[in-house]
Amino acid sequence: MNDFIASLIRSYVPLIVGTVAAFFTARNINLDEHALAGLTAALSGLFYALYYGVVRLFEKYVSPKFGWFLGYAKAPTYKAEQ
Repeated sequence: MNDFIASLIRSYVPLIVGTVAAFFTARNINLDEHALAGLTAALSGLFYALYYGVVRLFEKYVSPKFGWFLGYAKAPTYKAEQ
C-alpha cells in the first residue's frame, strides 16, 4: 500500500475512535446544545490524542502488531527530500 494512504488511515482511525468515544461520553451529560457541542469537540481531541499515543507506544515497545489498532499495521516511511 502507498505510504501516503497508510498515513491517512493511521491518522483517521484514531480520529474516528476519539469522536465516537466523546459522543458516548457526552451523551449522558445534561448541557445546553452549544455547551454539549464544545464538550464533545474537546473530548474528541483528548480521546484522539490518548488513543493514538497509547497505540503508538504499544506498537513501538510491545509489538508492531498493535499497529492494526490504527487501521494499518505498518507505519509509513518517509524519504528525506533534497
